[in-house]
Amino acid sequence: MKKFIAVAGNIGVGKSTLVEMISPLLDCQPFYEPVTENPYLTDFYHDMLAWSFPSQIFFLTHRLRIHHDLLRHPRFRDPGPQHLRRRRGFCSQPVCPG
Repeated sequence: MKKFIAVAGNIGVGKSTLVEMISPLLDCQPFYEPVTENPYLTDFYHDMLAWSFPSQIFFLTHRLRIHHDLLRHPRFRDPGPQHLRRRRGFCSQPVCPG
């Protein structure tokens, strides 16, 4: 089974720098999450209670598409190097495989 590592964190904490530093050490292919503006973000900051759910759903569906694209990527299907993925914040809770 192919594995990948996701690096999560807030904006500007050094996720991309970390990925750039460790991907050669792990001999893995980095994939970067494209920057996309959440259409609910402005409303969210004005009324978090009302807009938190639509904002989270936007981020979750956006990430689902990215994961789906990653699984279809030719380098991911290749039995070669492992993969390292950087993503932005809004992580509701950490998920660690057992």
